[in-house]
Amino acid sequence: WHPLPTWSSPCRRPRRLEFKNVILPSAIFSVSLSRGVCFVLMPTNARPALFLDRDGVLNEEVNYLHDPRDLVLIEGVGRVIADFNRLRIPVVVVTNQAGIGRGYYDVAAYESVNRAMSEGLKKDQAAIDAWYFCPHAPDSGCLCRKPQPGMILQAIAELGLDASKSILVGDKISDLEAATAAHVNGVLVRTGHGL
Repeated sequence: WHPLPTWSSPCRRPRRLEFKNVILPSAIFSVSLSRGVCFVLMPTNARPALFLDRDGVLNEEVNYLHDPRDLVLIEGVGRVIADFNRLRIPVVVVTNQAGIGRGYYDVAAYESVNRAMSEGLKKDQAAIDAWYFCPHAPDSGCLCRKPQPGMILQAIAELGLDASKSILVGDKISDLEAATAAHVNGVLVRTGHGL
């Protein structure tokens, strides 16, 4: 097992019709950049992952959270993440951040909340392995904003993950719809916007 790099990656907006075959150490996929279609052929060594929405799943829901002083981690999330870390199952955040697209805050503010969250998780020896976010407003028509599966498919391809053995935990129906579209098992929690 090789540790995953920790980074924050915005979704990629399609620009033109182009098919590419990309070979990564653990995945081969073909993507149509204009249609946002991603076909992932999973090798036998692909790993499961725990995908997590951020706001309302990891932290208490705050409309357009962008100030670390407003961050309150949900009780117990650190221990759960630490359990997955000990099992060497990658923990990947996939989050819509429409506040960026609407001009309420910038990427630096989003990342400052992530850094504060990472610091808060350390008390439980927990860590997020990768962060993916969609900075677009809901009406932008992008292919990464949940319920579209773009961020999840990007993570699967880049990190060599097995969708069928992975779980996405979210607090909105759009999270479950994105999981279904990416062939990932979805779990709806009752925190945040949960039912």
